[in-house]
Amino acid sequence: MALSRTVPIAILILSCIFPADCVDTTVVNKICNGNKYSDWSLYSFSVARVFSDLADKTAKSGCDYYSKFDNSGHVCYGHAACNGTLSQSDCSYCVRTAWDDVDDQCDHSIGVQFQLHDCRLRYENYPFTE
Repeated sequence: MALSRTVPIAILILSCIFPADCVDTTVVNKICNGNKYSDWSLYSFSVARVFSDLADKTAKSGCDYYSKFDNSGHVCYGHAACNGTLSQSDCSYCVRTAWDDVDDQCDHSIGVQFQLHDCRLRYENYPFTE
């Protein structure tokens, strides 16, 4: 009888060892700007730097972080936020997953708003607050 109770608990614990099993990365909403930037433009480097900053610092900043990078006047502004109940590693995982989704579904858009169930990511070529 005791074994029948411990097996489901063990399965639950083991299922949360990897963030993919504990973080809901279901796409809730997305908006991709129809205007695109080119691969090697100055703005593309600004977007890459903003994402790198968001991926590194969102989880460490209480799961809500704004970033900005100016590459010779080609400025990208970004924001990422996570569900406040996520651990730092789960928040980081969620933001990186959101970026992968942005890269797949909104490739080269000059602005994107992408929301997963447990986190959201936005970048634009103008300042904003959420």
